[in-house]
Amino acid sequence: MTRFLVGTIPIIGHVSPALPIIRELVKRGHDVVWYTGQVYQTTVEQTGAQFEPIRSWLDYSDLKNVPAALMDQREAAKGIEQLKFDLKNFFIDPAVGQVKDLSDILDRFPADILIADSMFLGVSWLAEQKRLPWAEFGTSALALSSRNTAPFGSGLQPSNTVFRRLRNHGLRYFFNKRCCAS
Repeated sequence: MTRFLVGTIPIIGHVSPALPIIRELVKRGHDVVWYTGQVYQTTVEQTGAQFEPIRSWLDYSDLKNVPAALMDQREAAKGIEQLKFDLKNFFIDPAVGQVKDLSDILDRFPADILIADSMFLGVSWLAEQKRLPWAEFGTSALALSSRNTAPFGSGLQPSNTVFRRLRNHGLRYFFNKRCCAS
């Protein structure tokens, strides 16, 4: 059967969506190794997958592992700045450690396919390095932009009126300059 290596961000909202996928892969007889935070070891093993813990980056599945200084910096940031802080520190920066850990796992478990949640960046990087097929599953709404829509998360509906398209253009411009800078 096929060997799958799965990676998920160590937060319940990223682990839970993988559960039915992994259960089904195991049920169909595939070999699955699942790499995520230590807190989820029992959850992973209950699917029939083999658990692999985070080793080379911060396992924040248990907040006791998060340095107080990092949490203080997070709490000091407000609004969009906190979102940017979280994206950098909990999703983007860990990708280097993810690649290292997953590479080590591949040395012991030569997977045929890599799978990850949509915010787990290390799988796509590793797939490119190792030339392995990979897939992602969504854990949130699809955040695509269009000239006809307001910025993602604004709650404003797409529109075909001139006024609202102009409004959406202005909001996207502001969002990109203010929120996506740096």
